[in-house]
Amino acid sequence: MIAPLKESNNKEEIGWCPIKVLEAMAASKPVIVSDVSGIREILSDTEGIITHDFAEAIQELRNKDLREKKGKAAREKIEKELSWNHTAQKLVRIYKREIETKMS
Repeated sequence: MIAPLKESNNKEEIGWCPIKVLEAMAASKPVIVSDVSGIREILSDTEGIITHDFAEAIQELRNKDLREKKGKAAREKIEKELSWNHTAQKLVRIYKREIETKMS
């Protein structure tokens, strides 16, 4: 999946994550994305290609073994770090920590 993303100076958009990138990762698809701030928080070169040169990245992913390896790694990252369950558990820990801090 190719996701040309644009940089934003809007501070309210910090923490964005295009859902199409996550959906492709969950479907075991390697992704090619623009190298914009924030993208490296959800994606590394293990799961996809972060670049400004989309033509070169497309050529690189013509290799079936590499495509499958990156797709598998993308799915594993979603399951281990970005699933709804994992995210909910992280939020619960944050809330508990904040409550304990306020009560002490």
